[in-house]
Parts: sequence; C-alpha cells; structure tokens
Amino acid sequence: TVAGSPYTISATLSPAGVLGNYNITYNTATFTIGQTTPTITWSNPANITYGTALGGTQLNATASVPGTFTYTPSAGTILNAGSGQNLHVDFVPTDTATYTNASADVAINVNKAVLTVVADNQSINFGDPNPAFTFTYSAFVPGDTSADIDTPPTCTVSGPHTNVGTYPIVCSGGTDNNYSFSYVNGTLSVGLV
Repeated sequence: TVAGSPYTISATLSPAGVLGNYNITYNTATFTIGQTTPTITWSNPANITYGTALGGTQLNATASVPGTFTYTPSAGTILNAGSGQNLHVDFVPTDTATYTNASADVAINVNKAVLTVVADNQSINFGDPNPAFTFTYSAFVPGDTSADIDTPPTCTVSGPHTNVGTYPIVCSGGTDNNYSFSYVNGTLSVGLV
C-alpha cells in the first residue's frame, strides 16, 4: 500500500447473491492512506562557549526514516553568547510519497569566553606624573579585535606611590556581551633620576 492511493473495499458472500430469505446487494467503497509524519529525535545540546562553531555535536538530529536534514543556523556558525538560543532543523524524507516533511527545534546556551587583560609594565622617575596605563588582550576568538569590546577595562596604580620602588598596576571594569575578563597585574617601577 502507498500513501495517497485510493483503495477499493468490497464484500462477497458464498454462495453469492442469496442469504436465507434475503437478496444481497454489494456496494464498494474506497479509502485513502494518508502520509505519515516522521519522528524527529533531537535533545537540547550541552552548553558551549562563545567561539565554538556549531557542528555534529550540536546538529545531530535523527529521524525515524531516511532523509535529509537542513539546519538553521548551519554548521560552522559561531553564535553570540546567550541562553536559550534556538536551533532549527527541517527534514525531507527520501520517500516523499509515504512521509511528510518534518521539523524540530532545540535550545542551546552559549557561555561567554574568557578574555585575559594583561597590564603593561611601566617605569617613571621619582616625582614624575603617572604615565598612560595601557594593557593588552589575549585569547580573542579568531576574527574579534579590541574594537569589538563593549566597554574596555581601565588600569590604575594600586595605592599611593610616594617612594622609589615597584607598585602593582591593576586593570578592571571591562564588560562585553561575549566575553568575561580575567586580569593580570602589571608593575610600575619608580626610580631615581
């Protein structure tokens, strides 16, 4: 039997035509088999970190019949950080006469990546004003730059530096949708002229 094809139902009686005091008249009927919707099995993927491209670990739906999957977003996509992001799949069965197309959705959480902020070491002579405190980033996701950071960190000397010696340069205050920050102190060296 094939979905969509009309089938005839008929009845017969042997011996034909007579049953006791009754004459038997036969009518026929038809019925049609509808298409079946395949079952898609797909669980919410484990959390990933910003910078992880979607692949077979996340885009791994299965179906109860053979066919083709098309994912949105597609494999290789890097999602921004955020919770409950939608992954969608459309499924086209190989046997389109018997089975309908199907689709499914799951949710994925994308955690922020950790960006390291390293304060640059500086040196001044005793009595000079503070220099401009700078820093460098490390561990950007490929393709990202400092221009992508929402609010860059700032760096200052921790506490007064009224004598010759070394003092920690501390950075803080960075914020971004895709990154959290890990800070590494630098050193301000105050020397004699």
